[in-house]
Amino acid sequence: MVGQLRARGHRAFYDGAATVRHSIQRERLRPAWLLSRLLWQGATDALRDRRGGGLGRAPGAALRLAVQAPLLLWPSGSPALLRARCGAAYNLGYLRGRLSPGLLGSAT
Repeated sequence: MVGQLRARGHRAFYDGAATVRHSIQRERLRPAWLLSRLLWQGATDALRDRRGGGLGRAPGAALRLAVQAPLLLWPSGSPALLRARCGAAYNLGYLRGRLSPGLLGSAT
């Protein structure tokens, strides 16, 4: 959203004192949902990077995933090691997005 505002000539500011209330669906509080969400965020970021050309973050994501891969075998509903597993899911999604041109539809 900030990028869209800036593209239209507006400015955006961070206000640490701002208060925001969120209503979060129960399903989104489960580890499996978060892991899936991060996998697709990685794929979306890869699509954005692919438009810019070059390798983007692919080399770093591949190196991190080489270490993180065993975490992806953990049961998706388990909260154990969730932070590390989120990183693995993101990196997997990023690499899939870079290597699979049709992954997110026809927009490449």
